[in-house]
Amino acid sequence: MVQQIKVLTDKITKNLNCKVILHNFQVPVHSPLGILDNKQKIGFIEFIGNINLRVVSQFKENSQVFVFDYDAFCSKWGKENILDYKMYYLGDIQVDFKYLPKLCEEYISYIKPLAGLTKKCIVLDLDNTLWGGIIGEDGLEGIKLGPTPEGRPFVEFQKYLLSLFNRGIILAINSKNNPEDAYKVIKEHPYMVLRENNFASIKINWDDKVSNMKRIAEELNLGMDSFVFLDDDYFNREMIKVSLPEVKVVDLPKDPSLYLKTLMELNDFNSFEFSKEDKQRGQMYAQEKERQNLHTTTTNITEYLKALDM
Repeated sequence: MVQQIKVLTDKITKNLNCKVILHNFQVPVHSPLGILDNKQKIGFIEFIGNINLRVVSQFKENSQVFVFDYDAFCSKWGKENILDYKMYYLGDIQVDFKYLPKLCEEYISYIKPLAGLTKKCIVLDLDNTLWGGIIGEDGLEGIKLGPTPEGRPFVEFQKYLLSLFNRGIILAINSKNNPEDAYKVIKEHPYMVLRENNFASIKINWDDKVSNMKRIAEELNLGMDSFVFLDDDYFNREMIKVSLPEVKVVDLPKDPSLYLKTLMELNDFNSFEFSKEDKQRGQMYAQEKERQNLHTTTTNITEYLKALDM
């Protein structure tokens, strides 16, 4: 079966010279053998699972073919719910109509990089976004960030942002705050996951966030359509939406425990390749920021080159 799939897929890629999204198979939840299925040398459920593994292995080195994990999609929404049996028997329709938009959203994850719509930079607020509470009012010890029920959502949120940074997504800060207070958290808080060197641009001041966003774009030399903006404050989000419509503004939920889920569900950061340069992109931007900062604080070129250890 896997060989037949490969032959057909190879013909498509050869004749059309295009990207191919190949579904794997939904692993069944029921077997005619019941509880004895996993006692067989190769049970029915194990057989389908093995086919899925072989399909992934078969196309792992093929840059034109991408295996969509349809089984995981069905599990996400519930394998007992994904099929409308009446429509299945009437028209061999495999997915309940109400889940077709969800399936299309999964396809969009492949279309965006194909159309050059992948986002490059996430711009983040600080108070009640990267940590709970307001640093100017609660102080370093009072903000919610750490191994507590209130602090864990922010730690996990930052961990996922760090994983995006490590695959080449640029991070930046756009915060209305006292710089001394905010930097104290970034540099000294024991449970702060993201540190100063993870951010390619940091704008912590009392200017409006639209102006700061323009400065970030100029500093990073990126178009506004490259940015995703995350802020807990409704007013700031709406200001960016109206003033900079090219920026994707994410409406964070009021409950911080849903921040991570919201971020993971974004399909704006996918690409068809993941190179060594991609891994280093976030770090390269952060290092460039340090060089620029150093350049502005040194008085002559000799001092600047010495500071760079050149």
